Amino acid sequence: MSLTIRQRLAYRAASVLPLGHHDARTERGLLSVTFDDFPRSAWTVGGELMAEAGGQATYYLSGTFHNSNVDGVPYFRDDDVAQLVAAGHELGCHSFDHRSVLESSLGNYLRSVEKNAEFIGSLLPGYCLRSHAFPYGHVRIAHRIALRRRFEVLRGIHTPRSVAGFDPTHADAGGLEDRRQGEIDWPRLIAETARAHGWLVLFTHGVTDRPSPYDTRPLELKRILSCAKSEGLDILSVGGALDRMRAARSGELGRAD
Repeated sequence: MSLTIRQRLAYRAASVLPLGHHDARTERGLLSVTFDDFPRSAWTVGGELMAEAGGQATYYLSGTFHNSNVDGVPYFRDDDVAQLVAAGHELGCHSFDHRSVLESSLGNYLRSVEKNAEFIGSLLPGYCLRSHAFPYGHVRIAHRIALRRRFEVLRGIHTPRSVAGFDPTHADAGGLEDRRQGEIDWPRLIAETARAHGWLVLFTHGVTDRPSPYDTRPLELKRILSCAKSEGLDILSVGGALDRMRAARSGELGRAD
């Protein structure tokens, strides 16, 4: 989507303001693969590649795409959601209508997020949503502050600046999209994550041999997963990574006592 100059300034200001910091370091480096909007290929193709790598991913779905076909791209169905959760993957929360925070008041955006959570609950009663990804990666300070009370981490789309720690109100994530080919030196960043025992998050949408600018080719995702495994990274969902970090901090506190 195109932004006005005013919207760009608001987005940039909200993106750089730190509102918190968590140490991401654990015994081993971590990689989290996240799929936004949930095109079916993220599960039917991406899920197979994740299984081959022995990893779990996080799928950020918007209810508005349920059972839909947008520009020839089929999106998730009920059975896709049930199957991926049964396979150990995780659901994350977008907003229901997938509107940018730059086009929504705080109240409207929060209502859309809760509508999305209720929709997910209708598919999987009692499911606990732990993280949120901002549609288009757009953020506002008020939205970050409000949503940090609702989710453990809020994910953005900025290329990671540090893998040793993260701001839980705006966690960095590198784009593994076809339009971003060559922007990120993934082998270097993965190796850095391994050395720092840190946390690297990447995002994409669908996984297909005929990608839109926002999708990933299967061979590219397979290459990244193989690189991560060769560097000794554990491939975990966002929630799984948070649990690993919490366990690491608990261990340190225990040793201090």
